[in-house]
Amino acid sequence: MDEIVKICKIHGELTIDKVYIKRRSKYKYIGYDCKTCASERSKIYRKKNIEIIKMLHKNNAKTLRFKLCRKKLKNKNRINLTDYYIKQLLVKHTDIKVKEIPKELIEIKRLQIKLQRIYKESKNGNNKC
Repeated sequence: MDEIVKICKIHGELTIDKVYIKRRSKYKYIGYDCKTCASERSKIYRKKNIEIIKMLHKNNAKTLRFKLCRKKLKNKNRINLTDYYIKQLLVKHTDIKVKEIPKELIEIKRLQIKLQRIYKESKNGNNKC
């Protein structure tokens, strides 16, 4: 038997599957609208604010393109072992500043990563046989 969780002014008594539960909140409380009312309210808002929504979608698309380009560049830096990438590895989780890293340390770290990659490749190659 379904338990009545909320009473909507328009739709009457509602069960748990007819209302939104705020899952991001700490206490997972039940929303103040039923799903049908929330949907109708959202449609009305979108009709009234069509320009704002278009602008948000446009800005979001730009942000997504930027993130994608940034991710490709980061991956390219990782594959090519650029100085920038090596410096970021050395700085991560330490108090060292990027300007303080000597060129010799960058070269040593680059060699270490290359050796690790070769070892990992050879290890994976032996498992396939």
